[in-house]
Amino acid sequence: MSDDNVLQALLKTGEVDYAIVSFGAMQELQALPHLTFQSAASPILITFIAYNLDRPLFADKRVRQALTQAIDRKAIVNSLLYEQGEVLDSSLASVSWAYTSNVPRFPYDVDAAKGLLNQAGWTLGADGILQKDGTRFAFTLATNSSNKERAAIATIAQDAWRKVGIDMQTQLLGDQRVLRQVPADPRFRRHRRRRRGFDDRSGSDQFLVVEEHSGRHQLRPLHQPPGGPAARPGAHRAWL
Repeated sequence: MSDDNVLQALLKTGEVDYAIVSFGAMQELQALPHLTFQSAASPILITFIAYNLDRPLFADKRVRQALTQAIDRKAIVNSLLYEQGEVLDSSLASVSWAYTSNVPRFPYDVDAAKGLLNQAGWTLGADGILQKDGTRFAFTLATNSSNKERAAIATIAQDAWRKVGIDMQTQLLGDQRVLRQVPADPRFRRHRRRRRGFDDRSGSDQFLVVEEHSGRHQLRPLHQPPGGPAARPGAHRAWL
C-alpha cells in the first residue's frame, strides 16, 4: 500500500494487523492502546541521493563530495527521522557484516563544500548561482510524492544547496508514473539490478535519482507474538 495516510487510517481502525509506517506517524500511532511499536535495524534499507554520472554536472567527484558536505545529514536523522537512523559514509549500514568504518568521511561543512566547488571551477554568478563555462549549476531532483519523509528530505537538500549557490528544483511524481518511466529509460539499465530510481523528464539538463527503498518503522497489534511477520527489519538506517 503506497499511501501513508490510508495505511495509518487502517492501523487506527484495526483493519490491518501490522505495517511499516512513516516517521511522522510515530507519535500518534504509538498512543493507540491496540498497537505496539518496534524499531529494527536493517542492513539494506538505506535512503540516498544517486547522481547520474553521465551528466556533466556530477562528473567531478569534488562536486559530489561538496553536495554531501553541504547537507546536515545528522540534523535530518534527529529531527525528521526522530533519531531512528544513522548517518552513513558508505553504502553499508553499521549492522551489515561487511561494514567498516575505514572509509572517507564527509561531515557537514558548508565552507568545505564551497571550497570543493571552487576547486572544481564553479564560481558565483550575478544571480547568486554557481556558473562554469556558461552553465548554471541547476538541476531537478525527483522523488515519489507518496513518501513524506523523502519529499521533506528533498526540500531540506534544496535549501542547503541554495546556500552554496546551487539551484535545485524538486519534482514530486506519482508512484505509477515512476514505475512507467524508469523501466523504459535505457539510462537506468545499469541501476536496475540494485535499485529503482526516478527520472526527471521536465526538461532539466541535469537530474538526480532518488533510491526507492523505504526504511520505516513497524507497528503490530499487542496480541501478535514476536518473531512474526512484523519482526522483519524495517527501520530507517541512513541518509546519504
